[in-house]
Amino acid sequence: MALLEHVTGLAGSASQSPITLIVTGVVLYLSYLVISDIRQWWKLRHIPGPFLSSFTRFTLVKCAWNGRMSYDYHALQKQYGPLFRIAPDTVMYGDADTARVVNAVHGGFNKAWWYQGSKHLKNVHNLFSMTDEQDRKVLREKLAKGYTYGKDNGLFERRVDNNMERWINLIERKYISTDTELRPMELAHKAQFFTIDVMTELNSSEASGYLEQDRDVDGFIEVNDKFVPWVPTLMAYPAINTILRSWPFSAVLGSEGDEVGFGRMIGITSKRIQKRLDALEKDKYAGRGDDMMQAFIDSGLTRDELLAEIMLEFPAGSDSTSNAIRLTMLQLITNPRALTTLRHEIDTAISHGRISTPITNAEAMQLPYLQAVIREGLRLYPPATGVMPKCVPKGGITIHGYYIPEGTQMAFNMMHLCRDKEVFGEDAHIFNPDRWTVAAREDKERYARMSRTADLIFGNGKYECIGKHIALLELNKVFVELLRRYDMAPIDASKPLKVHDFAFWLVEDFWLKVTRRMAVA
Repeated sequence: MALLEHVTGLAGSASQSPITLIVTGVVLYLSYLVISDIRQWWKLRHIPGPFLSSFTRFTLVKCAWNGRMSYDYHALQKQYGPLFRIAPDTVMYGDADTARVVNAVHGGFNKAWWYQGSKHLKNVHNLFSMTDEQDRKVLREKLAKGYTYGKDNGLFERRVDNNMERWINLIERKYISTDTELRPMELAHKAQFFTIDVMTELNSSEASGYLEQDRDVDGFIEVNDKFVPWVPTLMAYPAINTILRSWPFSAVLGSEGDEVGFGRMIGITSKRIQKRLDALEKDKYAGRGDDMMQAFIDSGLTRDELLAEIMLEFPAGSDSTSNAIRLTMLQLITNPRALTTLRHEIDTAISHGRISTPITNAEAMQLPYLQAVIREGLRLYPPATGVMPKCVPKGGITIHGYYIPEGTQMAFNMMHLCRDKEVFGEDAHIFNPDRWTVAAREDKERYARMSRTADLIFGNGKYECIGKHIALLELNKVFVELLRRYDMAPIDASKPLKVHDFAFWLVEDFWLKVTRRMAVA
């Protein structure tokens, strides 16, 4: 009562002292924060974890800023057990059974505010940033037509092949080294040139030209690589994210009129969308396109929704898949046994007429060691390592013997899942494609468990990645088409690349010497 009277007294004299009003506001806000922290601490006091995580987001930010985010989460999970507190309102898990409960279609869990950090446009959510489950369900149903549009008629595959051919032509033109001339190729950029061109051609029938011009045409990669280290921090603090999306800070994120970077990509994509809409208005038959954008339009997406979804595909589609290419290729070319085994499988299939030029997706699926390499690469370095928190539904839930009250955020430890020794064996920390081929032959039950666990890399249930089949289509092509033609070796074997983990892997300076194989297939 005394505190209330004191605050009321301060407020009553506010007209005489503006400073007093400010002080009152600060006191009330700090009091609110303290009370909120105490309430959060009390609700989750029984969950183990770093002491500072009970009151602050320090652990989240610390792990994000050192560039080893998923490794640090993995170490914390091993230290504290299957469930630990990572922030005042957040607990972290890293096992497949819990992931299936959290992501179940009818499980009652909803996306946390963390996802809203991936909202690219001011007034429109995309499928990833949207947290309202009903709105998200409606949008996903609309998008499904676009993501399956070219799956059955071969259109997606032909357009991936187009860009695979562009990449090979680029290598032949500029990057073949000989005994007398070294012409190094930087794979980190080339892999993303490929995935960006694939996504833009799938979306609008026209590649962006990154491979043909051999450069970061729009400056998107440069801006993206500078922004990625900030992503985990921005998504950990909703208040900071809100401030940055308000004027004048929003200018930093890019706008449609920019000459480079994300803003330029928004402008180019916006013009392509408007061009299609204008053509359809002029002639609803002749103006149609043969691509995902047209399927989205047919499903009823508005212009702003189209822009939001297509812009999402640049980081979600190009970053994640290019990282899978980069880091799996790193494991292959630094693991002679795995590389030799894969090459033998490819060469044998060619000699027996089981591989076309280019290889088809169906043919790639029949190469067991290739599939093992792809699975192992994705497992060892999951393309996206963000915590993907979901909110516990009404009534709470008991997990690993701990009661978790409603509203608590459940954060996913992807690296811990993927390096679980109980599932993948004592050597879960190393690249070993044989674990898949041996289990497939000798232990079907273990193979099935490993597969079900590794499949969670793409999400599951109502949160399964909608573009998963496109990523796998690209991976089924890239390794065969490059390795059937070329030998690749790091320029600096002691330090082949620079890599940091900020929820997405940031890969730089992956310089390779590329030479033609003696017998070109």
